[in-house]
Parts: sequence; C-alpha cells; structure tokens
Amino acid sequence: MSFAIETDNLLGTLWDNLRPDRPSRFDHPYRPQDGEVGLLVTLDLTMSHYAGENEYHRSALVYTVFTANTSVFVHASRDFKRWQDLIPEDWANMSNHDSCWRTDGLRNLHLLQGTFAKEMNEEIVGHGNSPLAPREFGQFCSLGGLAQKPWRYVDVAHERIPDNPGKRFGSYYRRRILSIQDRVEA
Repeated sequence: MSFAIETDNLLGTLWDNLRPDRPSRFDHPYRPQDGEVGLLVTLDLTMSHYAGENEYHRSALVYTVFTANTSVFVHASRDFKRWQDLIPEDWANMSNHDSCWRTDGLRNLHLLQGTFAKEMNEEIVGHGNSPLAPREFGQFCSLGGLAQKPWRYVDVAHERIPDNPGKRFGSYYRRRILSIQDRVEA
C-alpha cells in the first residue's frame, strides 16, 4: 500500500521544476513562440477491478507536452502507440493561458478516469453486479511505460489558431502541433 498521488499535481510540479530556463524564447509571457523546447512526460495509467471470476481492466499511455509558459498538449494512447509514431492531429491543445493551465491543461486525466469507470461499469452491470464509483476501482499510475523515459526534452513546433482572427489581443486561441522531435543538444 502506498500514498495516492494526484497525477495532475505531479505533472504540474514536474513542469514547474524541469522547464528550461530560457526566458528569451518568449516574445510575450502569454504568447509562446512557434517553435521551442518542451517537456514531454509519459504516464502509464491503469484502472482495474476483480469480482470473482471476472476481471475488468482499462489502461492507456498518456503523453503530455508542456511548452512556453502555459501551453499544454495531450494524447491518450489506449492502443499504446509510441509518442514518436503520433501524427500532429493526434495531439489536443488543452490550455494556453496562465490562470488555469494546471486544471484545464490536465483535465483529460479526470475525463479518462471517468471514461474507464463508465466502460468497466457497463461490463460489471452486464454481469449482474452493481456499478462502482470511480474511487472504488484499483488505480495505478507510473511514470514512463513500455521502457520509455518518464520525461524528456523535445523540440516542438506549433502555431497559433485564433478563434477570432480579427482581434490581436483578448481573444481565446488554440495552438496546433506541427512536429515534435527528440531534443538534440548541440
């Protein structure tokens, strides 16, 4: 038995402590450059429940890329693709603002937990048992997965997609990944 750790808190703390100290990469603290160094963190998430002869299990690798001050990109790979095999469209831009990048940027972890619980409860009820609350399932989270490094610095190219292209400031916007590659230090 061990203490539970909130994965969204873990990821936020990693980014706060491992972000490259390169303030020159910002032309404005809230508007990241189009290409820069990011931190890619890999989580292996599993949810399970055992009831008699029945076993219920869901798992995914969750890749999270932090760039600039507040940009967060995420992909949850339930088919356990390596991050190098993902295409730019696989990445979801979850946040680009400083007020709540930890909650908005990492909310996919809570959504994935809910999805796993819903899917397993459908099977559990199908076997004639009562559904469980998400906290009643066994949950396991580890850094890394499939012999991957738990975190690494990557070169990230992305571009801004304004929701309101007529406004220069004040409109909410998204970013789109153009490419992610292992960081090669000179």
